[in-house]
Amino acid sequence: MAGVGKSTVGQALAQRLELPFIDTDDIIIRTQQKSLKTILHESGLAAFRQIEANTILELPPQRAIISTGGSVVYDHDAMEHLRSFTHVVWLHADTGVILERMGDRTDRGLASEGEKSIEAIIEERNVLYSRYAEVSVECSHATVDDIVQSICQQLESQ
Repeated sequence: MAGVGKSTVGQALAQRLELPFIDTDDIIIRTQQKSLKTILHESGLAAFRQIEANTILELPPQRAIISTGGSVVYDHDAMEHLRSFTHVVWLHADTGVILERMGDRTDRGLASEGEKSIEAIIEERNVLYSRYAEVSVECSHATVDDIVQSICQQLESQ
């Protein structure tokens, strides 16, 4: 979900594990030559989600830390592709923390139906995140180092 720290934690984890860091939102921005918000506005939600899913499906199996957009979880094939070559980690936080971190939703390019509340989106996505995740870390009040340590410990125990 937006606001949990996917990019920040992903970069720190990649550094700790000495792996490349890939942010699929950055790939989308680069290949589409538009911001996520612009893509959503010009092309609509369904087209954006298809671009997001295709970006994941085009990733070759590799050892890397991959940060995805939070809405990719709606695409089963994209999630199964990720699970075929990597561990899926779910970073989650309390709704209040997410709302505080997100600030103005219009600036985020959040891929969801415009009339849905953030609370409804979180509730809806959490069901999907829990379905695909192999590792789950609560991030509401943890430091980046604590989150990275928790991910590493959980992965080592698998």
